[in-house]
Formats: sequence, structure tokens, C-alpha cells
Amino acid sequence: MKFSTSHIINVNERYGCTAMKNGRSKLQGNKKGSRSWNVYRVCFCRNCKHTSPPKRIRLNRDGNPPGQVRWNTVCPLAMMEFLQNLQGTPEFRPFVKWNDSGTVSKQNHYDLPALANIWIQNQTHLAPFDPNSGRKSLARWLEHLNVPYGVGFEIHGDLLVTWRTSYQPSTPKYIKFVDRCQSKDVDTATRALRTFAKWLHQDQPKPSIKQQLQTMLANLDE
Repeated sequence: MKFSTSHIINVNERYGCTAMKNGRSKLQGNKKGSRSWNVYRVCFCRNCKHTSPPKRIRLNRDGNPPGQVRWNTVCPLAMMEFLQNLQGTPEFRPFVKWNDSGTVSKQNHYDLPALANIWIQNQTHLAPFDPNSGRKSLARWLEHLNVPYGVGFEIHGDLLVTWRTSYQPSTPKYIKFVDRCQSKDVDTATRALRTFAKWLHQDQPKPSIKQQLQTMLANLDE
């Protein structure tokens, strides 16, 4: 994924994806490079109303915006737009370095788990996470949200026996699911991610009936 420049950004349907270069990783022998796979991202904005970053990105030498940010910087879809606008091309690099001179580098970040740990520690001051904890973390939230194996498969792509043995022991032993390829249907491929995005805001206070009606009328006027 780090070397891929093939992306889709669909703001109207609130998803984006990056095609993994040479297909799904970890395939060996004759299977290597034989199975196309996309890394999907969905909007994390509140109330299903996506806010895009500005088309013209202004950053200081440290890579920070000079003024107040008015878009959701933790929305994965918005970050795809940000990188596209910053680099000025649909074929942007998703993990590009930022130069000390205040420009985009020609190089990518090398150790992505280490980079993620730096970000987490800056935000939370927690101890570093295991660099191999990605799939285990995925398994935990899939289980917490009761996402079936066949739905989560669209993210990880592991065989049932591998997933059950190594990551999510609570997965039933016998499931009628034989797919080995990721679905071409976006709704199917992003179902688990959209469940997660909905869960992020489920405890947020809902608008009053009056506010909901006002919003409905405003939308009708548009």
C-alpha cells in the first residue's frame, strides 16, 4: 500500500480506497500478486455529513496549518483529500515524508508502525503499541461490534482457520464462507468499516425533534 498511487475518492458516497500494489500482501509462490485488494476508508464525520479540507492547503515549515482547522482531521476520507490536495495530483503518495524546508519530500516514510506509535504517544502519552498488533486490534473491534467473519473478511482477507487460530478465537469453527477475493461491491467491502464509523458517534446526543425538522426543511429548500 505504501507504494501505491492508485486511489478512488468518492465524497458523495463517503468512501475512498487505495489499490494495494501487486495485490493482497503475504501471498506466497504462484499466488503472489494474483489477488487484487483495496484498502478502504470511510467517512468518520458526525451525522453522516462529510466535511472536506480546503482545496488550497497552506502549511508552515513544520507541516501545520497556520490558522484554525475547520474540517475533521481524524476522518480517513478527509485525509485522503488532504494528501491529494497537498501533492496536487490524484496519484498522491499516502505516506510521503515532509521536508524540514516545508515541502513534500520525494521519499516515503519507511517504518509505518513506528510512525503510528509516535502519533499515538503524542496524542495520548500511552506506552508504545506492539508493531504487529494491527490484526489483533482489528479482531478486537470486530468482536466488540459483533461483526461476522464474512463481513470482516473484506478488511483482512484471512482464511477462517487462520483468523480463528491467530486473531479471533471466538469465531465459529464452521461457517459457510468460501470467498478468497475481496468483493467488488463497495457497500459489501465497506460494511464493517461503516459499522465502526457509526459506533464512534452512537453515544453522541441526538438533535431534538425541532432541530431534525428544521434540518429536513432546510434540505428541502436546497
